[in-house]
Amino acid sequence: MGAMGKIPPPGNYTSFDVPDLLDNIGLSDGLLVESICTTKNGDGSLHSAPIGVRRAGSAVIIEKLFKGTTTLENLMRESSALINLLDDVEIFYLATFNEIPEEGYDMSYGMRLPPLKGSNASMEVSLLNFKDKGDFLSVKLRIDGILLRKVKPCFFTRCRHAVLESLIHATRIPVFRKIRPKDAEKLTKLVLHYSELVSRICPEEPYNRIMRDIVNRLNIKLNK
Repeated sequence: MGAMGKIPPPGNYTSFDVPDLLDNIGLSDGLLVESICTTKNGDGSLHSAPIGVRRAGSAVIIEKLFKGTTTLENLMRESSALINLLDDVEIFYLATFNEIPEEGYDMSYGMRLPPLKGSNASMEVSLLNFKDKGDFLSVKLRIDGILLRKVKPCFFTRCRHAVLESLIHATRIPVFRKIRPKDAEKLTKLVLHYSELVSRICPEEPYNRIMRDIVNRLNIKLNK
């Protein structure tokens, strides 16, 4: 991880040393995070929707952007978007049903697209390339610049949730095996589910390393 001094003060926008900055705020290479992607509609209005993005160096990848969605149509037309990183469930709820009001955007920054008021960090991105996968496209976006609203932004990642839930279950499974074997079996299946999720979407450090150790300590046999 780079030096903390490279993180600009909150409220500042930067386009320099993007990979180091991403490392410093905890968005490690290969990490998949849940974001809200803002794009511009044809009539100039804004559209925001929850989108999972995976970091790939100084770019991000949307692995499944389904055809017929407003986000894909806008991105193909405008070739740019804004990736908002945040940990506010209420905003994710509103974005899921396309109900973020105009006053939910912060127009004071002069960016190509305005960030959400509740975002902790926002990344301006431009379309690099895409691959047609049938029902969806895999899209790679260059990170042009980052607006930080917090020194250490918080954002949702399924990796963190999966490992944390597994650690909690790991404290219960050994006890439940002795007194409540059916409950132990249910929790073991959940740990297996999380283990498979982590191996599929998360980087090695620290998520896969910790999940393997949990599975080994609990003597759980992985599904083949």
